[in-house]
Amino acid sequence: MAEVKKIATRDSYGNTLKELAAEGHDDLVVLDADLAAATKTGMFRKAHPDRHFDCGIAEGNMMGVAAGLATMGYVPFVSSFAMFAAGRAFEQIRNSVAYPRLNVKIGATHGGISVGEDGASHQCCEDFALMRSLPGMTVICPADDVEARAAVRAAYAMQGPVYLRFGRLAVPVFHDEATYHFELGKGDKNITVFNQKLRRRAQIRSEITPRPNGTYTVSLAFCDEQDSPLLKMELMVPKEVMAKDLADRFRKNTEQLYASVINALFEAPREKKE
Repeated sequence: MAEVKKIATRDSYGNTLKELAAEGHDDLVVLDADLAAATKTGMFRKAHPDRHFDCGIAEGNMMGVAAGLATMGYVPFVSSFAMFAAGRAFEQIRNSVAYPRLNVKIGATHGGISVGEDGASHQCCEDFALMRSLPGMTVICPADDVEARAAVRAAYAMQGPVYLRFGRLAVPVFHDEATYHFELGKGDKNITVFNQKLRRRAQIRSEITPRPNGTYTVSLAFCDEQDSPLLKMELMVPKEVMAKDLADRFRKNTEQLYASVINALFEAPREKKE
């Protein structure tokens, strides 16, 4: 059996920044908070030392510097651990980057619990919730090296704030670079499920069932190639949500509807009581 190639997505981040600069994107600058070796922006610094700025252990100030650079036409990639980028610097991201919709890209590495050796203070799982709460913020968490490289390029190409989340540990590369196409805002109907003994492609199966009390049950199943369920879940959805034509969207594009249902559960307007 061929050995599975493994690459940490933080390495993909550093390599792609260096590649973009080498391709002639002179407006690209990189900021770090005394963690260039860990976030892998040191690769960029070695090739372009005049465009890499170490702001020291002052993440909030670094976000302010990035905001200023963005107003001058630069495309700053701001780098630190997820805990410090999304957590410590949240206020500055909120007020100086997201609200004015500045073209700042946040490259947050060491996301999740894979940074176990550094302890609970460095394990950031709430960064998704924090960044998703900000208006205009695009949140991307690539799965492997191929997707991470494409995500960094997509972030550079788009206008507006982006939060990119990368991991510390090397992970299997399962996308084929020759055939994979990355597009912001569009998911892949194939989901790859990983654990220590499992690596397989999975398909989403879905069904909407009306209930006598006026609510709906949305059933989602992630099945393998033989349609054997790997994971099942059900959501009880109020009629106010389904009144927004989500049922039709569900049948057309399941993975997009799943996100819409979750959003609608929290954001659907309540019925006014007379």
